[in-house]
Amino acid sequence: MPIKTLVVVLPTIESVAQVMPLAIQIAEDHDAHLVGVHAEASAITYTGVGMGFAVQEFAALRAAEERQTAEIEAAFAAAVAGTGQPTEWRVGEMRGAPSVECLLEHAHYADLVIAPQETPYNGYTPGNQMQEQLVRESGRPVLMVPHAGEFKSVGKHALVGLSPTRESSRAAFDALDLIAPGAKATILTAHRPSDRDRLPFDTAKELARSYTRHGIEVTVQDRPDPTLSPGDILLNEAFERGCDMIVAGAFGHSRIYDIMVGATTTHLMAHMTAPVLFSA
Repeated sequence: MPIKTLVVVLPTIESVAQVMPLAIQIAEDHDAHLVGVHAEASAITYTGVGMGFAVQEFAALRAAEERQTAEIEAAFAAAVAGTGQPTEWRVGEMRGAPSVECLLEHAHYADLVIAPQETPYNGYTPGNQMQEQLVRESGRPVLMVPHAGEFKSVGKHALVGLSPTRESSRAAFDALDLIAPGAKATILTAHRPSDRDRLPFDTAKELARSYTRHGIEVTVQDRPDPTLSPGDILLNEAFERGCDMIVAGAFGHSRIYDIMVGATTTHLMAHMTAPVLFSA
């Protein structure tokens, strides 16, 4: 399906510089409508809070939120000025709900969602909770852009991580919208040697044939490693092959499994060095 509506999530002023160059390039490549979205918190007075505090402090919080929103909107407008593509700015007020619920209202109707990786603060990375929920609940492919580095295009050489899950299959075909005919794709099965019998090697070959029919130059690679996690294997292969995008099915296990054992998805979100397309 052609990409005609892009929703770009902009939680902070820093995220504009992080994601907009890539978002604009994708919009221009696909002649797409580009929507910038920011979730604005609203100050709420809780029972038991003194009215003096409510009047003064909540007013100050609200003013700070409005200033931040205005700064992000101005940066968005400056970024898209002169692009020639139709663009739109939207602000959703959270009204006490988590910010992701506001963002999901817009993400549900996009062909592609673009979001920033969480930026570390004073050496501490607070996690990618908002990004995780976008991937889990939007029903749309989410392209996440690393906080470090400059990324102005994707799809010239994609690394497609293949596993025996429906999410992996969906991601592989969602990626076709971003991989141009004539581009390269490496289809990789990354695993511990003990998992060899569970992996879809025949599926990888079939996927390669499908990609070839789209005019893509395909390599199939099996990469067992007794020490590295599948996430680290993907990151290493992407770097060594010069890939500009990683493609991965997201959260192919239950939440309990992810918490107890760990997940390739959360590892990629935390350590990505190239944009990652997630589908769930």
